[in-house]
Amino acid sequence: MAKKTIEEWDDELESLFEADNMRKLLMRSNRCIKAYPNEGTGYFYRALTKSRSGKYEQAVEDLNEAIELDPNHAYAYFNRGNANHRLDFYEQAINDYNKAIELNINYAPA
Repeated sequence: MAKKTIEEWDDELESLFEADNMRKLLMRSNRCIKAYPNEGTGYFYRALTKSRSGKYEQAVEDLNEAIELDPNHAYAYFNRGNANHRLDFYEQAINDYNKAIELNINYAPA
């Protein structure tokens, strides 16, 4: 059986997120990170599970890793902004929202 591509991982993880299956998303994100430690995909989706469970510091750590691996990931900046906002780090949140808009001018949520 061929190794799953990072695009296939991204599709699977996005589907799990949209289905609100956080438990399985966390497990599969960890497997994606193991398979592709130099890609931001697994870190990004794992961060979403951590944010959803109120673990904002851990979410920021994963989002930092996702951004380091993919500095053009507008959604990672936006979600890190949300986590920083929840942690009362307003200046960092604003910086992250501005970066998300810079990377994707049509990014309405920021």
